[in-house]
Amino acid sequence: MWKTVHYAVRGRGHVAEDIPCQDKTVAVHKHGVSVIALADGAGSAKYSHIGAQATIDAVSSYIAEQFDALVAEQDGVIVKQQLQQTIIEALKDEQQVLECDLKELASTLLVAAIKDDTFFLLHVGDGVIGYVKDEQLHVASKPSNGEFSNSTVFVTSSRLIENMNLIKGTLKASISAFVLMSDGTAESFYEKSQQRLAPVVKRLIDWTALLTKQNMLDIVSYSFDHVIAAKTLDDCSIAIITNQQNMVQKYTALNMTEKYRVLQLPTKDSRTLKKKVLRYDAILRFLAQPKTLDEVAKEIRLKRKHTKKRMTILMQSGLITQRDGYYIAK
Repeated sequence: MWKTVHYAVRGRGHVAEDIPCQDKTVAVHKHGVSVIALADGAGSAKYSHIGAQATIDAVSSYIAEQFDALVAEQDGVIVKQQLQQTIIEALKDEQQVLECDLKELASTLLVAAIKDDTFFLLHVGDGVIGYVKDEQLHVASKPSNGEFSNSTVFVTSSRLIENMNLIKGTLKASISAFVLMSDGTAESFYEKSQQRLAPVVKRLIDWTALLTKQNMLDIVSYSFDHVIAAKTLDDCSIAIITNQQNMVQKYTALNMTEKYRVLQLPTKDSRTLKKKVLRYDAILRFLAQPKTLDEVAKEIRLKRKHTKKRMTILMQSGLITQRDGYYIAK
């Protein structure tokens, strides 16, 4: 199961000038394909926020519908031509409505799509695509500049095909997540000199796997609204897709408050809650090997019915699984 979170917020410069957020994000799940996409509208283009939305809507839908064919095609130029056609057709529809030049709808584009054990990445322009392999954070695709060092490539470029970066491959058991970020976000999360992502990105990915979608969105929106966006004049956006591998390892790295969130426990009495969380931690350690409910109840010295309630909470949190009457930590 793949979980996603995505968010975009205006930067200080656009707030001051009352300009719409030009960063757009989306997540699509259909035909057995999970897709996240992000577009950063060109700052100089009047309708780039509309173009960015049209671009990610069209491309994410097309990739979900044509995933197998796109991955099977051995000629990368053909794939790029198909994607370019999809983008331009979507933008021309907007162009007719707005009666504007196509360049007024310009944006960058980042996409990550997954089906079964296969992934497909698409990158045009600046921004960064990262991934997690063996619980380590890596960069899959770096920012791409245009003709000049302070410029970038947009989907409306006449040289789109030669500047489109496509990556496809197999996940196997080692790749567990992808993250997309615009250049505004990259100012905080991407170390250009080292060409690496900041460790906090891995923490955001782990939270996405562990927390409910609404809890994660609350954390991301607060962080971006009050911290990330304050550091730049540019808009900021991020999109994450992750599976639920190594859940207990991720959970163990959390602090007490974060564990409350994962377990969805009430937060009235911190002392009582700490005691409860420590008991859940003890259960997870005990379940490193398969155990029955009675064995767990005996280990934590709790009645069977009360133990079962805790096992249910751990299962709902995705931290343990049950098979043939035995429980085991993920």
